[in-house]
Amino acid sequence: MTSSTPPYPHPSLKGIKYVLFPHGRYVQYWDNFFLCVLIYYCFAIPYTVGISGGYWMYANIGWFIVNVFLNVVYMVDTIMQFFRAYYDENGVIVYELRRIAKHYVFSGQFFLNLLACFPPMQLILYMLDRKRRGCPRSR
Repeated sequence: MTSSTPPYPHPSLKGIKYVLFPHGRYVQYWDNFFLCVLIYYCFAIPYTVGISGGYWMYANIGWFIVNVFLNVVYMVDTIMQFFRAYYDENGVIVYELRRIAKHYVFSGQFFLNLLACFPPMQLILYMLDRKRRGCPRSR
């Protein structure tokens, strides 16, 4: 006797093992960690741009590595958003990967997160290094 049951009980459940639900334990840990990263950046970017002029990161490789790591965290979070279930306007959880991705891209959050992945500290160092070496501006 052969079974003709599909690999998933319902087509909408296809890919559900990759979905990150909002109240999952690891999602909560990630959100708390990411909040700490945001708080760090609230102080680090203004300090780097306004007070130290980038010197503290330019002179200390440890801080540079920390900032590269945190930029990777932003990139990982941007990718994770494509797998995070959300609640629609009726309070129903949406867990279909295609709808999650479409909602994420068309909500405008994707482009903001993509912009946040841009490494501001490394750009500052690049500009400082060009100024130090006396490189002319590119046109």
